[in-house]
Amino acid sequence: MKSMGQASYLLDIESLTLQGLVERFTLLSSQRETVCREVAERVADFQLALIRQYEGLFDDV
Repeated sequence: MKSMGQASYLLDIESLTLQGLVERFTLLSSQRETVCREVAERVADFQLALIRQYEGLFDDV
């Protein structure tokens, strides 16, 4: 969640309440477009990093 920029939606299982859960889902729903865009950007970044890792591994082969 943190690496995807979504840490603000984390809930501690030890202190989980229905009200807290509803609040997080309400927040997530209200920011849906922004969250979707941020996640898509992070996925693209991770895909590029993975491609670069593979290139680094197999460039010498």
